[in-house]
Amino acid sequence: MRDIFVAIAIAQTAPLAERVADFDRPGAEPWTSSVPLARATMKMAQALAAIQKRDPNVDAVEDHLENLVAYRGLILAPCLMTDRLLGRLAQTLGRTREAVRHYEAAAIFCRTASYRPELAWTCYDFAGALIERDGKGDRVEAVSLLEEAKRIASELRMRPRHGSRR
Repeated sequence: MRDIFVAIAIAQTAPLAERVADFDRPGAEPWTSSVPLARATMKMAQALAAIQKRDPNVDAVEDHLENLVAYRGLILAPCLMTDRLLGRLAQTLGRTREAVRHYEAAAIFCRTASYRPELAWTCYDFAGALIERDGKGDRVEAVSLLEEAKRIASELRMRPRHGSRR
């Protein structure tokens, strides 16, 4: 199942890959502003790339967070809730409280819509933010979220995420 989503994501973004520079270039071609979903998808891809770097450029991560806030509550790419990505960006910047708020929104959305693979990943990331925050009850909630993620992953026969941070 995951391979299907990867294929869809590649099909959506591959035609844009050679045009990435056009997105931020002054006087960019009209198509960059006339295809909001393509622009948002590319912004998500750039944000993910920024997060994955061993030593992320804080200014770039900050820009991605700021640019993607407008897409809260949406799934713009297969198996990636914008709120979870916002949580990961905030967490990368050390803004744990903000990250927790984004993960909470993503979890509510995914539970309501029954997006179980995305819910499993959200629970996993959410647990990490709670462990970092380490407030009253955070560790207990983190364990509960990890158990939920494991249960969903097991039921759906999901493979471990590649490039996992933890």
